[in-house]
Amino acid sequence: MRVERDNNPASPDTVYDQRPAGGEARPQKSEVVLFVSDGPAEATVPGVIGESREAAEDRILSSGLNPVVTEQPTGGAAPGTVISQSPGPGEIVDGASDINLVVATEPEFLPIPDVVGLPREDAERALSSFAPAVIGAREDGQPANTVAEVIPGVGTEHMVGDRVELILSRGPGDAPEPDSGDGEPPPVETGDGEVGSP
Repeated sequence: MRVERDNNPASPDTVYDQRPAGGEARPQKSEVVLFVSDGPAEATVPGVIGESREAAEDRILSSGLNPVVTEQPTGGAAPGTVISQSPGPGEIVDGASDINLVVATEPEFLPIPDVVGLPREDAERALSSFAPAVIGAREDGQPANTVAEVIPGVGTEHMVGDRVELILSRGPGDAPEPDSGDGEPPPVETGDGEVGSP
């Protein structure tokens, strides 16, 4: 019996092949060769950002690595191209390691719903397809802590996940400040149209 060792994705000291194969008839005292793994060889991660999904997967596979793809809607890159990877280009990893790729897909656009006048919590639920953020408050004829304005405007179409800014009402006159959600009072509109601290 003869043992040959080399790098292989199998765990170290594991027999991953043999010659002749198991069950194959051979004359007595024929030599049997066992192929034993020394573990995976190290590999350098290729840089594939900006490449098509197919080209990126081919390059990673040819480097002895395993591409794992996640899709992400975005308007900043052509659909089907790689927009990020981890581990990064040039890093040294074990052979057969997973290389995580994020591939751009066509973004989805939705109109911004009319949430003016709604309580903050209801407005945020209605805007769950976006990323609502309270940026200030102002005196308004509406009850305190309801939405006075939406930026960008109601009905305009924007990509799912985009930031949508809300200005809340402080209520008429000297109504209490609405809660900004972070424990601090929100900025207020000053007399010159600027937003500042209360």
